[in-house]
Amino acid sequence: MPIHEAVSLLEQHHSPFPSLSPCSLDVGLDTKATTEAYSAIAAKHPALPALFVSVDTDKGKALAYAGVPDALTGRIKANEWVGAALGPLGGKGGGKANSAQGQGPNVEQADAAQAAAVAFAAEKLA
Repeated sequence: MPIHEAVSLLEQHHSPFPSLSPCSLDVGLDTKATTEAYSAIAAKHPALPALFVSVDTDKGKALAYAGVPDALTGRIKANEWVGAALGPLGGKGGGKANSAQGQGPNVEQADAAQAAAVAFAAEKLA
């Protein structure tokens, strides 16, 4: 899914935290594209956390990226959120409380990674 479509998808939800719905990007392992996607979302919705999963089947890896506004890092940290998504992907990552990313080889678990991320965020933001 292109970046502008990801922004539109998140805007269509009526939850105070629309990112709790899984969001896939079709950018392979392009970390610059995931950062740009979050920046585009943050520009329109500065209080919105978001997590993306992108799969590159040719390389056999999946990428997870999370962005969290500074105002929410006391409740949910991007590095922990990415860690929840990377569990099913069999990967690891790193970052800070407001921005984190990582990769894993279990591309067939992308849906499970999104579900794990949603569950983690729902618990932290409840």
